[in-house]
Amino acid sequence: MKKCWDSDPLKRPTIEEIKENLDPEELREAQKKREEMIKSGIQFVEKPGLKHPKSFSYSRKLDSVIESSKITLYNSSEYNFSNASENSLTKHEAEENDDCQETID
Repeated sequence: MKKCWDSDPLKRPTIEEIKENLDPEELREAQKKREEMIKSGIQFVEKPGLKHPKSFSYSRKLDSVIESSKITLYNSSEYNFSNASENSLTKHEAEENDDCQETID
């Protein structure tokens, strides 16, 4: 494993060398353990939401954040990108578009 981290890429093992050192039985056992842990539903974090005093951030579920975010989808066929100067909005048009978007949100 340490060879894989060598700062000199020429000293790192090739994929063939790594493959030769892998034991198929150990890989099967490791996969079996992973699958059992997933099926058991055991939480891997002892206290989710608990923040270490020296950490800057911590992991948390983002499902609610993702669901509540509003995403505007644009279809490139609605715009003609052949000449940007011809298609650019005037300041007034841009402000009108912003006003319309605010009323939609």
